[in-house]
Amino acid sequence: MQQSRTNKIVNNLLLWFLVIALLPLSLVTFMTYYIASSSLRKEVNNNLGSIADSKANRLNNYINERQKNAITISQIPNIVNAIEEYQKVLHNSQIDSDKYHQIDRQYRKFLSNYLDIFGYSDILLLSEHGDIVFSVKRGKNLSYKNKTEKNYEIAKVFDRAKTLMQVQISNFSFDRTTKEPAAFIAAPVFKGNLIIGVVILQLNNQEFNQVVNDYNGLGKTGETIVGSLVNKHIVFLSPTRHDQKAAFQRVVSINEQNLEPLAQAVYGIKGIAITTDYRQKETISAWRYLPSLNAGLLVKMDTEEAFNSLKTLKNIVVILCIITIIAVILAAILVAKSISKPVVKLTEIVQEFAQGNLSKQTPDFIHNGIYELATLAESFKRMAKELQTSFDTLEQRVKERTAELVIAKEKAEVANQAKSTFISNMSHELRSPLNAILGFSQLMLRTKNLPSEQYENAGIIYHSGEYLLTLINNILDLSKIEAGKTTLNPKDFDLHRLLDDLEDMLHLRASNAGLKLRFERTENVPRYICTDEIKLRQVLINLLSNAIKFTEVGEIVLSVFAGEQEAIDVFNLHFQIRDTGVGIAPAELPKLFDAFTQAQAGKEMQEGTGLGLAISHKFIQLMGGDITVESELGKGTTFQFYIQAKLSQQAVTNPLEEQPKVLGLAPNQSTYKILIVDDKVINRQLLIKLLAPLGFELKEASNGMEAIAIWNEWEPHLIFMDMRMPIMDGYEATKQIKSTTKGNATAVIAFTASALEEERAIVLSAGCDDFVRKPFMEYTIFDTLAKHLGVKFIYADTKQASAKELTETVLTSTQLTCMSQEWITQLYEAALEANTNEVIKLIEKIPESNSFLIQSLTKIARKFKFEQLIDLAEPLILYDERSHQ
Repeated sequence: MQQSRTNKIVNNLLLWFLVIALLPLSLVTFMTYYIASSSLRKEVNNNLGSIADSKANRLNNYINERQKNAITISQIPNIVNAIEEYQKVLHNSQIDSDKYHQIDRQYRKFLSNYLDIFGYSDILLLSEHGDIVFSVKRGKNLSYKNKTEKNYEIAKVFDRAKTLMQVQISNFSFDRTTKEPAAFIAAPVFKGNLIIGVVILQLNNQEFNQVVNDYNGLGKTGETIVGSLVNKHIVFLSPTRHDQKAAFQRVVSINEQNLEPLAQAVYGIKGIAITTDYRQKETISAWRYLPSLNAGLLVKMDTEEAFNSLKTLKNIVVILCIITIIAVILAAILVAKSISKPVVKLTEIVQEFAQGNLSKQTPDFIHNGIYELATLAESFKRMAKELQTSFDTLEQRVKERTAELVIAKEKAEVANQAKSTFISNMSHELRSPLNAILGFSQLMLRTKNLPSEQYENAGIIYHSGEYLLTLINNILDLSKIEAGKTTLNPKDFDLHRLLDDLEDMLHLRASNAGLKLRFERTENVPRYICTDEIKLRQVLINLLSNAIKFTEVGEIVLSVFAGEQEAIDVFNLHFQIRDTGVGIAPAELPKLFDAFTQAQAGKEMQEGTGLGLAISHKFIQLMGGDITVESELGKGTTFQFYIQAKLSQQAVTNPLEEQPKVLGLAPNQSTYKILIVDDKVINRQLLIKLLAPLGFELKEASNGMEAIAIWNEWEPHLIFMDMRMPIMDGYEATKQIKSTTKGNATAVIAFTASALEEERAIVLSAGCDDFVRKPFMEYTIFDTLAKHLGVKFIYADTKQASAKELTETVLTSTQLTCMSQEWITQLYEAALEANTNEVIKLIEKIPESNSFLIQSLTKIARKFKFEQLIDLAEPLILYDERSHQ
C-alpha cells in the first residue's frame, strides 16, 4: 500500500514538475525564436528597402544630372551656331554637298568631344521644324527632310521640349537606328527669346546599366529590374543578373502575377513583400517608382538566401530544446523520488492528527533527510493544539466582534448623515446669495448702452461668481480625496480663455501687493483641449495665490508650453509658476505636499490650512501628471507640473455667450401667468426683473401657504417653487397642488440651492415637473418656459461684444503719447520683428498709473497681434517724421 502511494506521488510530482518546468521553457523558447526571427525579417526588409531607396535615388540623380548637362550644352554658343549653320546649308544643299562637309568638319570634332565630356551615347541637332541636321553616331546616315517621326520617342521628346520650352526626357525605347535600347533628353536651343532648334542627347546605356546592375548587398541571388509601361505591357529596360538579354527582349503583361510589384512601382506605388518572380522562385522584393524615367524599380533577393540565418537559428533552438527537455526529465525523476517517501510518511502523521492522536512522532529519517518536512510536521502538532484552543473560544469571539461591528456601523452611519446634512445646509446657504450675484450680473449684461468699463466689471463679477458656483458644486468631490474616490471629469474647453480669466482675476490682487503678474504661453499651446478644467483651474489658483501671498517684491510668472506627444491625440501640457518670494527651506521640501503641512513662511503668516498643495498634488496626479518644486531661501520658488490632455476639435465658449440674447416674446401668443414662490425677496426680485420686461404676467408668494391661495384664485400656467421655506415648504405645497385635477394642468418647477444629486429624485417624487438649481443661468429659465409652456421668444441677431473686445477696440494711438518718441519707435520695431519678449520689456517701462494701457498692450502681445501694435505706433512715427521735415 505504501509502495503504491509512493509511486503515485512520484508520478504526480514528475508530471507537474515537467509541466511547470517545460511550459515556461517552451514559452520562453518560442518567444525568443519569434522575437529573433521577427527582428531578422525586419532587418532584411529594412536592408532591402534601403538598397531600393539608394538605387532609386542614384537613378533619379543620374537622370537629373543628365538633364542639367543637357541645359548646359543647349546654352553653349557653338551649339547655337552649329544649328544655324547646318540649317542654312541644308536649306539649299544636300547632306553630301561640299558645303555640308565643310560645316561638318568645322563642328563635328568639338561636338564629338561633348560625348566624352558629358558621357552621352549620341548628340543630335534638330531644326526648329524637327529635321535632324546632325548626329555624331549616325554619321552621314541622315538626309535633309529626314523627319523625326521615323523615331517615335525622338519625335515625342522634340515636341515636348519645343512646346514646353524646357528640358524633357523620353521613355526608353528600342532604337531601330542603333539597334539597342535608348532614351533621349531634349533641350530647346534659344537665340534671344526665339527657339532656333533642339539638341537631343542619347543616354549612355553602359552608365545606366552600371547603376542598375550594382548588386552590392544583394548576395548571390539578388538582382535589379527596371521596367517601363508600354501598351499595357511591362518592358525590361536593362539586362538582369539571371537574364543578360532581358533589355527590350523580356516583355510581360501588366496583369502577370509574378511581376505585380513591378506593375505597382510603374503606377507610383512603393512597397516590400515576399513574392514569386519570373523564374518561379520565392523572393523578397522591394519596389519603388522612378519619376525621372516614368518607370518602376524592383530590387529582389531569393528568400532562401535572405533568410538563411533564420534557418540556422531554428536548428539551434530545436537542438537546445531537446537537450533541455532530457535534462529536465532526469532532474524531475530524482527530485520526485527524494520528496515522495517523506511526504507519504508525513501524510500518515497528519491523518493521525485528524483522528485526534496528537502524540504521534515523526520518524528519524524525516529529521535526518529533509529538515523542512520535519519542521512542517512539528508545525502541524502546534497547529493542532492551537486549533483546539481556538475552537473553544471562537464562538465567543465571533459574538463580541459582531457586536463591535454593529456599533461601529451605527457610528459611521450617524457620522455620514451628519456630514451630508452639514454639506447640504452649507451648500444651500452659499448658493442662495450666489443666485442673486449671478442673476443680477446677467441682468446687467443684458442692459443696453452699458459703458464698456461697467460691462467689463459685470463680466468679471459674473465669471468670478460662476467659478465660485463651480467650487461649491465640487465641495463633495474635494471631500472624496482622502477616500480615494475623486474622479476625473474631462471636458472640452478654451485653455486660452481660462488663462486670460485667471490673469484678469489675479491681476488686481498682484497690483495691490506691488507685484508684477505675467502670463506667458508659447505658440504651440493649443487653444481647445480636453481635460478636467475645474481641477486645472483650482491647481493654478492655489499655486498663483501662494506665490502672491509669499512674495513681497518682484514678479510672478506663469509659463505654459506643450510638451511631447504621448499618443496620437494625447500630449503633455507643462506649467511653470516662478516667483521672487521668501523661498522654502530644503528641509521643508520633502513634506511640502503632505496634508495639513505648512512651510515656515505660512506658519509665520498664520494663514491657510495646509491643504492647498496637497489637493493640487492629488489633482495633478489624477490628470496623469506630476509636480516638482525648486526653491532657495530669500530668492524665490519655482513650481513645475505637467498634465496629460487631448486636443479638442470643438470650439468651447462660455454658456452665457453661446446662447442668443432673448429680446421679448414672439407675437400672437397667449398671455402667460407665472407665480414666483421664494421666501427671500431678492430671489423673487431677480426673476421678476428678468421676466417682467418680456411681457409675462407675474405674481409672487413668500411661502407655500400663500402660493396655494394665489394658485387657487389666479390659476397660473407655471410656478417657480422654492423647496425650503418657512410656514409651509415647497414639498408640501407642491403635493397639495398636484393632488387636484386643476393642479395637474399647472407646471411646477422646483427651485433648490442644494448641491446633492439625490435632491433631484426627492423633488420629482413630490410632484414637481422639473428641477432647476440655484444659482441659475438666464437661458435655463427661458429654456424651461419653452419646454413646459411652449413659449416662443424673439432673439437678438448678433451677440454683444465681450468686455475684452471692447477694451481692445477703444485703445487708440493717442494713448501711447504718454511715452517718449524713442519708446514708441522701439515698440514699432519690436512689433515688426514679432519679438514678444522685447514688447513685454517695453510695456514694463510704462508708469503704473497707466494700468489700462499696460493691460491692453499686454493682452495684445500675449495673443501675438503684432499687426495691431504696428497700427497703433505707425501713425505717431509718421507724424514725427513729417514734423521734422
